Amino acid sequence: MLLVVRYSPTAEERVVSALPKGRLLSKIGQHDETELTFELKTTKDTLDLTNRLLRVDGVVSASLVRYDGSFLAP
Repeated sequence: MLLVVRYSPTAEERVVSALPKGRLLSKIGQHDETELTFELKTTKDTLDLTNRLLRVDGVVSASLVRYDGSFLAP
């Protein structure tokens, strides 16, 4: 699964502490928002992860996307 989290830069510490173990794929920073993309293993807890992250003060959005490790060529 891919986890994409958008949050206020002031929420960085709270967001990082709420994340499960995973592999960081990208971090995009802007003046008013940061976006992290993590690769995660699917567990029972993963399905509720977006709801838990949305309760963290400063989180704008959290998305889980199924990912099989490959991309389709155009």
